[in-house]
Amino acid sequence: MAVTTEFLDYEITDAESYAAVLRGSDVELSQLAPGPLRGHHLRAGLPGGGVSWVETNLPLRGSGRFPQGMWTLSVVTGAGTRSFQHGTQVRTGTIFAHAPGAEHDGLYGRNFSVVCVALRQGLFETIVKRQFPEASGLLKREWSVCEPRGAPRRDLVVRFRQAAKILRSDEQVRRSTAAITAIQDELVDGFLGAFAQASPAPPVRPLAQATDLVRRSEKLVGKAGDHSLQVGDLCAACGVPRRTLSLAFHEILGMGPATYLRRLRLNQARRVLRSPRAGGATTRIARVALDHGFWHLGRFSSQYRGLFGESPRETARS
Repeated sequence: MAVTTEFLDYEITDAESYAAVLRGSDVELSQLAPGPLRGHHLRAGLPGGGVSWVETNLPLRGSGRFPQGMWTLSVVTGAGTRSFQHGTQVRTGTIFAHAPGAEHDGLYGRNFSVVCVALRQGLFETIVKRQFPEASGLLKREWSVCEPRGAPRRDLVVRFRQAAKILRSDEQVRRSTAAITAIQDELVDGFLGAFAQASPAPPVRPLAQATDLVRRSEKLVGKAGDHSLQVGDLCAACGVPRRTLSLAFHEILGMGPATYLRRLRLNQARRVLRSPRAGGATTRIARVALDHGFWHLGRFSSQYRGLFGESPRETARS
């Protein structure tokens, strides 16, 4: 049977535009390392779900909510540097699942790739209860992170990676409802089989403590709104000395809290500059910089170019 299925092969060039592509998800993405962001997002969709493949070259911070009405099953198919999901370190072969509307809390390192299967809530829960009752514990949690072992782990990575590459390269497969449904079913079966035999991946205690400090700091920054918070404010609010907060940020994000705050504000300024607004470019850029806590406009421009590889003026023109 042939049908024109939903298909997207999106070239990722910046976090803001990419976040907009993730329709159905309430996700905010921030670029954490300097340089041009590159990657792709493939999606082959069906009414009952679909398959996605994401690869990116630079570290990204993702937070928000997964889509309502869908379970999302993910297999890490590549991780160049430390990556986390809900404070738990993930590596090539780590699997994680999110219930409909679950919290999205991820740090994706350099050269990260993941293949995801989305399945309608009712259909997925029926499959688990009838075919994989040993994995029914999955349905009781908002999210789960597990570590398959040995051959099942390697086989799962190969299977998910091959399916994604075939979907990207073979139009005949993409246009066949039967083929995509078979791919989706095989990946769901493989995931649930691996999950049933995998060991949970509990956060290492020091990492869990560091992750908690980073999360609390992020929530404080989000509530501030006026971009006025400094590292000292975060230390006071979290009740820890500067060294403790700094060690936590370096452990989880690979940078100190001051650098993170600055890059977070640069990402926020970039989102505003990309939105259509009236006014001259020079005046608008100055206003955006000041609104986001950058009082030295020359330094703002330099830091902005250093992170994103283009000037604020070039962003405003695009």
